[in-house]
Amino acid sequence: MIDQLPVPAGQALELGGIAALWLALLVRVPDALRRRDMRSFWATCSGIAAAMALHTDLSCALLRELSGDPQVVHVLRNSVAVAASCLVLHNFTAYLRFPLRKSLPIGFGAVVASALLFTDLRAVGFWSRPVAEGVLGSYWSGFLPLHFAADLTAGLLCVRAVRSGGPPPFRLGMSAYAAGFLLGAGVGIPLAGVGAAVGDPGLREFGPVVSGLQACCLAIGVGAPLLSAVCADLRKRRGLHAIYPLWMDMIRAVPEVNRTEVRSRIRALLRSPSAVGTLRYRLIIEIRDAVLVLSHYCSPELAAAARAHAAERASRTGRPEAVVLACWLRRAVLERAGGGPACGAGSALPGGDDLDEEERFLLEVAEVYRSGPALRFALGRAPQAVVAPGR
Repeated sequence: MIDQLPVPAGQALELGGIAALWLALLVRVPDALRRRDMRSFWATCSGIAAAMALHTDLSCALLRELSGDPQVVHVLRNSVAVAASCLVLHNFTAYLRFPLRKSLPIGFGAVVASALLFTDLRAVGFWSRPVAEGVLGSYWSGFLPLHFAADLTAGLLCVRAVRSGGPPPFRLGMSAYAAGFLLGAGVGIPLAGVGAAVGDPGLREFGPVVSGLQACCLAIGVGAPLLSAVCADLRKRRGLHAIYPLWMDMIRAVPEVNRTEVRSRIRALLRSPSAVGTLRYRLIIEIRDAVLVLSHYCSPELAAAARAHAAERASRTGRPEAVVLACWLRRAVLERAGGGPACGAGSALPGGDDLDEEERFLLEVAEVYRSGPALRFALGRAPQAVVAPGR
C-alpha cells in the first residue's frame, strides 16, 4: 500500500501544506509586531516552517546545487530542526502555562547540535577519516527523541488547553496544533526512525504525506485567529445589511435623530472593517433615539393591544418583546406622520446589555417590522388615508 503511493502527490501535498503555513505566518506578521506575547509564538512557528521547508526534496536539491556539498545541507537543515524543537519545548510550554526550566530544552538542544556538528565534521568531505558508527548512532539517538519530546509535549498541552474550554477560535487553533504535533510524534518521527534504521524506500516516500498533513494542521492553527476575525467581520456586515432598512424608516419618521450620512447600503457594506463597526454603532444609536421619540406616540392602550397581538404570533415570529416593539412602532410611525398628538410618557429601547445583544434584538425587530403581523396591526388600527413611510 505504501509502496504504491504516488510520490508526486505526496510531494505536492507537502509543498502545499508548507506554503499554506508560510502564508498564514506572513498574514500574522502585523499581530507579531503589535503584540509582544505573539513574537515568540510566531518565531516558534516560523522555525517549524523553516525546518519543514529545508527537509523537502526540492529544497535539498537546490541547496546542494548552491553549496556543492551535501554535508553542508545536512548540517544546515538539522541545525534548524533542532532549534525549532527547542523553541517548541520552551515557548509552547510557557504559552500554555506549563513552563519548563530554560536550561532543559536549551541544554538538550545544545547536546544534539554538538553531536550533529561533531558527526559532520568527522565525515568524509571535511576530514580524511570517515565518521564512526558509534558517533552516528549517538547523534540519531538524541536527534529523534528531542523532536519526539517536543511534539508530544506540545500536543498534549494543546489537548489540555482544548479541554479546559475557551473561545471557539482558541479551541479551533489549539485543536489544529494538537493534531499537527501528535501527528508528528505518533507517525512522522517513528516513521523517520524506522526508515533510517531499515532503509525502506517506501517509508521514505510516505514521509512527505505526513509532513504535508502536519503543515496543514499547523497552518490552520496559525490562521485560526485571522479566520475568526474574518467571520466576525462578515457577521457585522450581514447585521448592517439587515438593519439598514429599519434605520431608513426610523430617520424618515424622525429626521432630527439622523447624524450619519450613508449614500447607499452597498457603499456602506464596502467600507473597511473599522468603518463598518463604527457605522453599525451609529445606526443602532440613531434607531434607539428614534424609538425613544416614537414611544411618546404609544399610549398604554396601544401597548396593551400590541402585547395581545404579539402573544398569538411570538412563537412563530420571534421574541415577544421584539414583536411588541415592532407592532407599536409601526403604529407610532403612522401617528407621527399623520400629525397625531403625543400621548405616551416615552420609554427606552428594550434591547440587550451590550452592542451585540442590542443588534440581535433590533434584527428581530427589523424582521417583524416589515412582515405581515406588524403591518396588519398598524393598518388595522390606523386611518386608511395614512400610508406607512418607506412602503
